[in-house]
Amino acid sequence: MGDETSADARPPVRRDGAVFLLVCGFFLLCYFRLLTIGYFRPDDLARTLQGYYHWSDDGRPLTTLVLRLLAFDASSLRAPNGLIDDAPLPQFLSIGLMGLCGMLLHRCFPALTAARAATVAILLFATPFMIEPFSYIFDSLGVVASMALGLAGALLLMREPPRRRDVVAAWACLLAALLFYQTGLNVFLAFASGQVLFLLATGRSGAPAAAARAIGAAVAALGSYLAAIWILRGIGVSEFHAYQIAHSRIVPPGAAIAGIAGNLLGMGRYVASVLGIRSLYAVLIACSVATLAVRAIAGARLRPAPTVLALLALCCLGASFAGPMLLLADPILAPRVFGGVGGVIAASWLFGALQLRTRLGERASAVLAIGLMACFARYSFAYGAMARDFDRYETFTCPMIARQINALSDSTGVKRLAIIGSLPYPASIRHSYDAFPGLRPIPVNQTGIDAFAQALLVRYGLSGSLSLVEVDRADACRRRTIETADGFALWSDGQTLYLVFQSGC
Repeated sequence: MGDETSADARPPVRRDGAVFLLVCGFFLLCYFRLLTIGYFRPDDLARTLQGYYHWSDDGRPLTTLVLRLLAFDASSLRAPNGLIDDAPLPQFLSIGLMGLCGMLLHRCFPALTAARAATVAILLFATPFMIEPFSYIFDSLGVVASMALGLAGALLLMREPPRRRDVVAAWACLLAALLFYQTGLNVFLAFASGQVLFLLATGRSGAPAAAARAIGAAVAALGSYLAAIWILRGIGVSEFHAYQIAHSRIVPPGAAIAGIAGNLLGMGRYVASVLGIRSLYAVLIACSVATLAVRAIAGARLRPAPTVLALLALCCLGASFAGPMLLLADPILAPRVFGGVGGVIAASWLFGALQLRTRLGERASAVLAIGLMACFARYSFAYGAMARDFDRYETFTCPMIARQINALSDSTGVKRLAIIGSLPYPASIRHSYDAFPGLRPIPVNQTGIDAFAQALLVRYGLSGSLSLVEVDRADACRRRTIETADGFALWSDGQTLYLVFQSGC
């Protein structure tokens, strides 16, 4: 890609350090409250109380390996317990990886100033979809590592002239990214598509070859990942359960077109609902992508082959927020699986910034980036406030519920517990949630017959001798005769204890 993407010219180490500090400082500021209140997400709470790993069952053995290393746990990958609460170490390491991404971008694009290189790294991780995974004590590191490796794989393929070892290294980065978390491949696709559009926009040669290298590396990495998971399942390192099987099924070939189109529409609606289709955030993202797209199509000069390639690269860039999930029969719609949105934003802004030649363009680009970062800061501060309020609410409410359950169990001798419904949001969170209708920031932990519900109550004093059981919801709601002012009913029929929240009936 010429001088702009050559990795041979090394900027001073001091400037690399400035990039690292800018990126880390931004995220430490935005996540300060999350890092200091120590709020437990449901998975984190259950893992902390029981010490299990199980990421290998979700196709993420490298996450299990790294978390075992952080816990100084030398047992095998299948050992059930051993995980310890080392918060906020994984989250601090995640922020460090974000800073390293900024340094890598600065090294690969000497034309970028330290501030602009830091901006690209910040835009990659500064989206509402990253707040949820970062708030997880343990999962945060796997998600960020996957995205960082996806970025590294894309940058390796941008070296000029291309070398075989770079292609092999890119494949290895992508495979490792998938073994951490699947969103890393989405980031790779976004930056690879952005590079093709950049080459077309600037009239340079090599766009078809760049597209071919990216496709080859992505297909090879995805195939290697599927083979690795098959081998791990065969030797007993990982085991798919009903949840994993349900969400990993591929769309049948006969329904591929309709299935992929339906997924694209459904996922697009979800992302739009999180961002707000008419929000400032959505407008700024659209401006970033549109600027790169218009320049690429104009650079093709209506020649058939370059124009088709530009349109295909633009479609790939637009779909990279979902990536291979478009092929799933039942994909998960949750913030944690849409880290690729940051790849779309960062790649569009990066390759747009590399084309700037006027002072006006540079100022417009800076305003665009500042606006995007400000939107993210607003989300992160609001999320931190909600987590604090919900933590206080749990601290006040859950011990009372646990004491009443223990007392009823002791008086009746019943050790079976059924939970129906969920703990309602406190008023402060309901008010804040209205301002962010598309992003459910704080999960309700007590949802039906759920081990997470039991883990939460155990944390606040529930007897560990009680076992969760399933009951008929309609029957339990009909029999609900006693309800406290706190919005839940608790009774026993001599065989089972029933905890029914208002939301359950």
